[in-house]
Amino acid sequence: MRNINKGKIKRAALLLLAALSFVSHACTSGQGPSSETEPAEVTVANPEELVAEVKITVDKEKIPSSGAEAIYITAVASDADGNVIDGVEFEYFAQGKPLESPVFFTNVPGFYNLYAYCNDIRSNVIEVQVFDSDVARVALYAAETTVAVGGRVNTVTNAYKSNGARSSRQGKVYVNGEELDGRVFSPAEPGMYVLHSVVQNVRSNPFVILATESTPPDAKLALGAAANHASIGQTVHFTATLADEQGRQITGKIEDCTLFKIENDYTTLTELKDGKFTPEAAGRYHFVAVCGGVASRTFTLSVTDPSAPTYIGEESDIPVIVIDTHGQQLSDRYTRVTMYVYDSGKTNKHTDKPTIVTEAEVRWRGQSSLGFPKKQFAVHTVTYNGSNNNLPLLGMPAENDWVLNGSYADKSLIRNGLAYYIFGLVCDYAPRARYCEVYVNSTDNPNNPLNYQGVYTLIEKIKPDENRVNIHKLTPEDNSGEALTGGYIVAIDKFKDGDYHWSTDFGEFVLVYPSNKNITSAQRQYITDYVMDFTRALHSEHFTDPETGYRKYLDVDSTVKHIAVTELLRDVDGFVFSTYFYKPRGGKLYAGPAWDYDLSLGNADYADGANPHGWYVTSMALSRHLLRDPYFHQRYIEIWQQLRQNILKDENLLKYIDEHVGMLGNALQRSLERWPEQWDGRTYVWPNLMGKNYRSTHEEEIAAMKRFIIERADWIDRHIENSSW
Repeated sequence: MRNINKGKIKRAALLLLAALSFVSHACTSGQGPSSETEPAEVTVANPEELVAEVKITVDKEKIPSSGAEAIYITAVASDADGNVIDGVEFEYFAQGKPLESPVFFTNVPGFYNLYAYCNDIRSNVIEVQVFDSDVARVALYAAETTVAVGGRVNTVTNAYKSNGARSSRQGKVYVNGEELDGRVFSPAEPGMYVLHSVVQNVRSNPFVILATESTPPDAKLALGAAANHASIGQTVHFTATLADEQGRQITGKIEDCTLFKIENDYTTLTELKDGKFTPEAAGRYHFVAVCGGVASRTFTLSVTDPSAPTYIGEESDIPVIVIDTHGQQLSDRYTRVTMYVYDSGKTNKHTDKPTIVTEAEVRWRGQSSLGFPKKQFAVHTVTYNGSNNNLPLLGMPAENDWVLNGSYADKSLIRNGLAYYIFGLVCDYAPRARYCEVYVNSTDNPNNPLNYQGVYTLIEKIKPDENRVNIHKLTPEDNSGEALTGGYIVAIDKFKDGDYHWSTDFGEFVLVYPSNKNITSAQRQYITDYVMDFTRALHSEHFTDPETGYRKYLDVDSTVKHIAVTELLRDVDGFVFSTYFYKPRGGKLYAGPAWDYDLSLGNADYADGANPHGWYVTSMALSRHLLRDPYFHQRYIEIWQQLRQNILKDENLLKYIDEHVGMLGNALQRSLERWPEQWDGRTYVWPNLMGKNYRSTHEEEIAAMKRFIIERADWIDRHIENSSW
């Protein structure tokens, strides 16, 4: 049954208010009703009172049960004269059950009746089908968009499951709605042909072939727009560029082209005037242009309904970030997306208005973690025109470069956040971090259960900034004098193609800032020489001399603090990879900021990483050599013992862990359920412990972390004064 109709209640309330107003007037005037008194006019304050008819339309009538698509309902109310009434509220239903929004999805195959109500008036009913399918996406490829009559177009169809894996299911190719015999299309007459593939009832995007009477010109036509997404009612202005075989532009005007909208039947082409389009309903729209005898590739526009939620999920105790890819698949290259941030400071709901909406460029990040199903993301927030958009995400200082760390290898979900918190207490700066839940909408279905990615840690990216690594930003003119001396950021780390790096006896140093693309030759030579002079001083006979030894180049206390905390956490990457140093202008090298601690606190089945006893970080080449200096060794003892009296006291260490687990709130259980293979005792997730040390619940994981850190701190207490390196 539906709820009691709001319209009846409102009408009754209006009549009651009118009656009370009349009685009040009569009492205050001391008179009864007069025949000369005009009756009080009752103003209809609610536009829903005028509604006489409700009509709905849908963007599609069939969707797969895989979750790849959703059906968007558009409702329109009109009065008795047929005039559209704006500003009214609708209630949406599927098979008699209320919907939370004008979006319908279910993974249960069958037929469903959709309708809406407004002012107790029901709309027309539209029957839709959810068909049984494990295929989420179908892609059709062809090498050319323009061929001569009689030419051959080879097509390739790929189908993908909801998890992104390729499906082995085969499908069919259609041309203007007619099934193609095989995979090769050869047009018999000139004209435009719309091709698409269907695999298990899931359609690909359309692909248009232009057939010409003679050999088509050797040119390429690119159709685009400022963005590949828009809201209902937002006018999209298209752009077109025609270039010859050498890439020289022939025309860059959309007015010189003919623009077509490919209708939903994938057969009809509707010509659009003035190179623009204003959508009236949510969904996906496809366009193609023709210019100079050449057809463009299909441009797909994703149109969203501002009244529809960007995600469907339970209330969350922590912030929620939704990444809408507008149908694009994320990869290790940046993809333009829209990002919605829900951070009310209290419980967050999908019906809330986002606190931040921004364009962003997002890509997968990491090295070994790229193979995990739960990806990490590099996030660069931008404005609509692509420039930097500095925003205070989740209460952190405004910036435009961030990391969403998924911590798939860290079943506790808190190792990085905990490490940065401790480093922030001990050192001048450590990246700030906040926990959040992440949804990635790569289909048009905000209710797709696979959109939910679980708990992530939003982390400040290491870069020069007054609220991050507070060093001077170098310009191309800073090539001499004190300006040449900083700032720089380098790291002992793995390197990738395009990185500037150089080898030392203490590891491979990689230039982080400035980038290899932006640094000048003088700056590159300066920082390389500085690091090499530092390493040579470490090898010299006078390496302990504060004036001529390594201390001329390295700040001791920042390095000691970095070693002390890293050794406590027993990070197996510590002083091997992800070990950063920064050099301010006119200053020495400083250790930090801290980075990448998911393989710490006993979370590694190699390099004796699960053993709370024994030196590890201090046995690495650089730290071991530094500790051979009596001064450095003594500062290590002094700083460690000072930290153990306050910041690193046992009770504080346990409190930090409990606090970080508590920060996850009700999001913790959802995240654990999203990736059940982490807890089944059979699936190996690198480099988690298996066998007798396997932790089958989150509670066991946290208990093991606590035992590890307390036992490790005690071991260091007992050995730090008497050890030699």
